[in-house]
Amino acid sequence: MSDLATLEVSGRVAMVAFNRPATHNALSIELLGAMAGRIGEIEAMFARGEGPTVVVLTGAGKSFCAGMDLEQVIVENAGDEARPLALLHGLAELTLRIRALPAVVVAKVNGAAIGGGCGLTCVADLSITFAENKMGFPEVDLGICPAVVAPWLVRKIGAGGHGRCFLPAG
Repeated sequence: MSDLATLEVSGRVAMVAFNRPATHNALSIELLGAMAGRIGEIEAMFARGEGPTVVVLTGAGKSFCAGMDLEQVIVENAGDEARPLALLHGLAELTLRIRALPAVVVAKVNGAAIGGGCGLTCVADLSITFAENKMGFPEVDLGICPAVVAPWLVRKIGAGGHGRCFLPAG
């Protein structure tokens, strides 16, 4: 099993960690595959009737997750649409599998959670972070919709405005 994601089980608590600290745990195809493998190990525990009560998601090093590995998407694969699509599909699959776990999922947000990383905090039942932490979707400023994780964000915090437009008086 790849060491790009780690799994530690202690009693009824499983901790799954992104393990690419040098890239702030940027989501590469390989990291998403490693995370899928670790989630598969947890799913197998449930199939045996030994699943954890709590699953903690975290990141190795100073960051939770920097989102998509832009170097892998843009620099290494200029003009290759297959790799970016594989990243998006891998993230979508991971979000669905995490949500389907019959355990409380806690995001232990130990540092920056950007783009897809921020989206993964929304997939969790509960996210714990600190006031000064950097979280968000900077891709929106570039006109890119965080489409894979946007449904989880809306589910977590609501659509906002509920169809009403509020304009300043005057």
